[in-house]
Amino acid sequence: MHTTTSVLLPVGAAAKILKVNRWQLDKLIGCGLAAAPEVTAGGQRRVESAPVLELAARQFIDPPGPGPGRDLAVHLGPLREDENGLANQRTHLGWHATANGLSRKQIEDAWAGLWPCHPEPYIGGALVGDVAGFVVVSGAITGFRRINGKVRFDLAPATPDITARYAGKRFVPVQGGLVQPLGQAR
Repeated sequence: MHTTTSVLLPVGAAAKILKVNRWQLDKLIGCGLAAAPEVTAGGQRRVESAPVLELAARQFIDPPGPGPGRDLAVHLGPLREDENGLANQRTHLGWHATANGLSRKQIEDAWAGLWPCHPEPYIGGALVGDVAGFVVVSGAITGFRRINGKVRFDLAPATPDITARYAGKRFVPVQGGLVQPLGQAR
């Protein structure tokens, strides 16, 4: 049996394959979705080709169909401790592919809030967590709470429809904002 090893790619080549900029590639690396196992003597990072090619093969999402609400994407960065944890009632924010050591509730809290948005139009829709446009998690929005002026979404597990629409997919993230409506109003 022959095993293949992943070729190492310069980060510029990986970014080109994924059609992302270097800042977005840094987020993918920091979130554990693309591994950067080597730094050259000149300080250049190289990433494994296998995870890059798997991400590049993801299909772009179709706009959501008719339904009771809208879907909302929240753009995630690398998992880190939340410096406002006591005030915001969460310990971490962001995303990491493995999230070792965090409970299921802590993982949900890290991506489900706290977001600067008007939540009402999204009740009944999907909350989609993405890293540089690559969907990493989703859930059904059942409600929300305001905590220190920001929104913490209440979630149920993703419905089969949400899973079919978003799991293993990607979209083009808008620049600037932390949240992005997906598709048309429903």
